[in-house]
Amino acid sequence: MGKEYPISSISRHRLGIDGQGIRTLVVVQECPLRCKYCLNPFTWNGEREATKMTAKELYDKVNIDRLYMLATGGGITFGGGEPLLYPDLITEMRDLCDSQLAFAVETSLNVPWKNIENVITAVDEFVVDIKTTIPEKYMAYTGGDVKRVLSNLKELIQKVGASKVVVRIPIIPEFTDEEDQNASRIFLQDFGIERFDLFRYRVEAKKTEEKADEKEDEDTLEGMAILGEEEFDETMDRHVEELDLSNRTKFILRKAGIDTVYELKMHSAKELMKIRLMEQENLDEIVAKLAEMGMQLKEN
Repeated sequence: MGKEYPISSISRHRLGIDGQGIRTLVVVQECPLRCKYCLNPFTWNGEREATKMTAKELYDKVNIDRLYMLATGGGITFGGGEPLLYPDLITEMRDLCDSQLAFAVETSLNVPWKNIENVITAVDEFVVDIKTTIPEKYMAYTGGDVKRVLSNLKELIQKVGASKVVVRIPIIPEFTDEEDQNASRIFLQDFGIERFDLFRYRVEAKKTEEKADEKEDEDTLEGMAILGEEEFDETMDRHVEELDLSNRTKFILRKAGIDTVYELKMHSAKELMKIRLMEQENLDEIVAKLAEMGMQLKEN
């Protein structure tokens, strides 16, 4: 029996969300960071027990969608948690999978360089969630050291080229602002980075209903979703079926596997127009509805 890896979840038929084409998202357990508004805290806080799988067992689960992924230029995206804690999983999967399936990794790069080096030939795109390049703010938010990340990023670009790297820089309430975001972007442009994903975290607060003698600040974090350049009242996990869209538009989005406002917003107009049955009038309806909510699609 081969080496086993902790898999938190496998999400199939993701269209245009985690890379080009139809994707399967493989979420692994554990992360070296402890981000304050972590999207997947279950990967490290003990809320969910991971399923131990060998690469072959994982392959058997994801390979059933092989034809769909190949037909759309899609593939497998490894997320987490931190997938580069398990470089052998990625290289073993690369050996098992069709060579035309695209591999993407969503990573903090806050791992030993050897872990990154081991997967360079197996990965087609690195999506680096860097948070900020400002050391003290990175430490305050993640609990980690950004120096390792920047060193790894420089080395990675030298090895694979900037075209294979996307850097995510969010605005994080209470930690970073638009000025910090711009400073990090400009700093990383000197590395040769050309592809950026700039957005804002939305932290929704709720008053606790506890004792009256609690401290003045009783707000507790209830949830978080990624928004665009402005803050909005709507939560990004709202289901598209709840939106005031035509039945045809809802049907098209449902068939494409786009279930939430967040998933919809992470598509560009160009990507949406590639969806089967999508016509300009449907796209216009979506754009208008998002604009009404104070949102917009991802830039092409």
